[in-house]
Amino acid sequence: MRTKKTPTPFFVHIPKTAGHIIKALITLNYDPDRVLSVYGNFPEIMANLAGNIKNKNNYDLVQGHMPYGAHYQLNIPDPRYFVFLREPVDRTMSDIAYALRAPHHGFHHKFAESDKDPAKLVDLAKGIHYYRNNMTNFVSGLFFTREATLTDLHLAIDNLWKSEVVGVTDAFEESMLIMAKRLGWKKVIVERLNTSPSKIEISDELRSSIRQVLSLDIALYAVAQDIADQQIRQYGAFLREAAEQLREIYIMQKKIAPEREYEWHTIGDKLHLHEQLEALVPAASPLGRWISEIAPCAKKIA
Repeated sequence: MRTKKTPTPFFVHIPKTAGHIIKALITLNYDPDRVLSVYGNFPEIMANLAGNIKNKNNYDLVQGHMPYGAHYQLNIPDPRYFVFLREPVDRTMSDIAYALRAPHHGFHHKFAESDKDPAKLVDLAKGIHYYRNNMTNFVSGLFFTREATLTDLHLAIDNLWKSEVVGVTDAFEESMLIMAKRLGWKKVIVERLNTSPSKIEISDELRSSIRQVLSLDIALYAVAQDIADQQIRQYGAFLREAAEQLREIYIMQKKIAPEREYEWHTIGDKLHLHEQLEALVPAASPLGRWISEIAPCAKKIA
């Protein structure tokens, strides 16, 4: 929770970047009624933010599939941004696989009606604005209002520089533990959620093909990796050991409840495995010590 003078945290949830684990952690560490979740198309997001401007002090965190810059619409001048990125081709193919299996996905109808051949799926995705430099659209604040350009990439990089934590899924556990420390989250053990039960396997030729519409995202991800690496190195071996222990817990989860990681999570939903997984962490272990050293977040005065 925040004091009045503590800047509001904003979590930019780029699709298919392990955001559901972060959402589960938000469930554990905040009153769900004090979290503003922002989803929808551009007009819906703008309306949601504008409609909550008078309620902004009632929220301890803002999160969702929203563009960087949402703090402007809430008239919050001093935000704290947190964002996770993923290798662009892997993120795109995971998003396509999700669109195929999830009827609520905005492009489910297009992929469901198409040939399921990977080459056809890639060609279809390349023709959809949403799949072209998706992460640059989120982090620059452009949010698909037009085609992204080099100027938008530079703006996105500026926004990464201004973000408090830049996480990458290649080092998700390390980045998540840093985010928890910065936000004062005392509960950091949660089950993996909303992972893909199957991947779309693509050839090197198809990988090169999809990269043609991801050039800005590829450049952005390289910067994100460098920033994340710098943040991770600040904590040395202690963080690496704690993160490795967390990865082992996720492996144990597969044995305890193999299907749980494929399930959806909405903030406020019950987390069935949290206590069982938390009990696997000895207080004297690296992860246990990492958690014990987190300073709890201050409570906000309404």
